[in-house]
Amino acid sequence: MDWSNCFIDANVFIRHLAQDNKLHADLATKVFDDLAEGKRSAKINTLLLHEVIYVLEKVYGFPRSKIANAIRKLLELVTLEVVDLDKQSVFNALEDYTEHTSIDFPDCIYRQIALNENLKIITFDQHFKKFGIQPFTG
Repeated sequence: MDWSNCFIDANVFIRHLAQDNKLHADLATKVFDDLAEGKRSAKINTLLLHEVIYVLEKVYGFPRSKIANAIRKLLELVTLEVVDLDKQSVFNALEDYTEHTSIDFPDCIYRQIALNENLKIITFDQHFKKFGIQPFTG
């Protein structure tokens, strides 16, 4: 499967920055190494950044300065782009959110971005299988 152009899910950022799960942290770090080396390009959005910041601060207890510095460093990668959605795509995400009660709204947004941009989603979440998206294994 070609993962050279993708949307990166929040859990991949979190595994990379927290280094709390050896297998996932190694895979996540490889994704960002590939971005730094120009072997892959990726997109994210500001909702994803909110999710990452919230989890790192509230769950992991990281100080704001450490979070901000880590995210700044990743955002400096020229192969990482921040994108957003048009109104119709938000309506589509709301439909997914209503239809798939075990999938949270941010993930529905990420799916719409991936559909609009023709991207694979790099994620470790199993619930994406409901959308036909397999978890990333490298």
